[in-house]
Amino acid sequence: MNYLEIKNNLESALSSFWTSTPILWENTLQKESDTNSVYIVPSVQPADSIKIESGVGGLVNTFGLFSIRIVAKADGTGTRTLLQYADSLNNHFSNTFFGATHTETGKIENLGITDNRYELIVLIPYNHHQQPRS
Repeated sequence: MNYLEIKNNLESALSSFWTSTPILWENTLQKESDTNSVYIVPSVQPADSIKIESGVGGLVNTFGLFSIRIVAKADGTGTRTLLQYADSLNNHFSNTFFGATHTETGKIENLGITDNRYELIVLIPYNHHQQPRS
């Protein structure tokens, strides 16, 4: 599995598309408490790899989820805007290739209110096709 390639493919696709809110990237110094606006928090979560060709080398498929949390201050206005953002993200990543990484239509879940913030999450399944080593 080439986690770095998968992460770069998905994060590049997100950063070139998403301009609606700040993005809080993994392993950065910015903390969620530093912002009171709406923001998103992406995370690449590899699940499993399967060798789909027999013999030495062979094509490997890696599966996982690209999760994007959408967070906003719970100010009594509800989650309508967050749902619009979730739909936009889901549509962008639906059944598309980013390099060797293929994304499927995702699932949107309402996580409710945590620490006085609304939270939704978009769970986008992906599979990555890795060519055999030569």
